[in-house]
Amino acid sequence: NTIDPDRGGFPFGQAEGHEMTHFLIQQAGFSDQAPNETTNEDHDLGGWMTQGAGSSNKLSPEAARKIVEAVPRVDDRTIGTSGQ
Repeated sequence: NTIDPDRGGFPFGQAEGHEMTHFLIQQAGFSDQAPNETTNEDHDLGGWMTQGAGSSNKLSPEAARKIVEAVPRVDDRTIGTSGQ
């Protein structure tokens, strides 16, 4: 994913967050479409993913949920020294 230095009306950080979110969501397996496709499912998640200069400069809760759900889980357990 690349960011055009002439980001137009996008404030610094929004384009970067948008492209990083594409990467993370695709790594999570949500979509396999190219980020530059206007039909990309990622764009429907809101926040950084919403196209247009007036969109929010925040990660949307739905995008965050998809990323967090993709993180591998392990069973909860206490790891300590023998006898504790």
